[in-house]
Amino acid sequence: EPLTPEEEERAAELQRFWEVARSRAGLGRLSAVVGTGVLATVPPPVGRLAAEPALADERLALVLDGTVTAVSAPLAEVQDGGGEMPQVDDLWIVADGAGRPRALLRTTAVD
Repeated sequence: EPLTPEEEERAAELQRFWEVARSRAGLGRLSAVVGTGVLATVPPPVGRLAAEPALADERLALVLDGTVTAVSAPLAEVQDGGGEMPQVDDLWIVADGAGRPRALLRTTAVD
């Protein structure tokens, strides 16, 4: 089934964000040594910091201004959602309440 125009725009927006974010994160430099791999070419998963858009925007603002430097999720939520446990050095893109990519985060610890 073809993408809707809105889905196409979201995909293009994500790709534009990823091109800038991976460069700023230094992922492009690694490809000069080991070749272009998945890490440098495929955008990481995208998620919001809350299901409700307004709360997602509030939490994102706190992360972006440095007030919040760690985020977490209950273990049951990760397991029930069918997702894999995050690993140290995993990257993920945080979207705002409208689903637009806004920040690239790296997992530094998993407890």
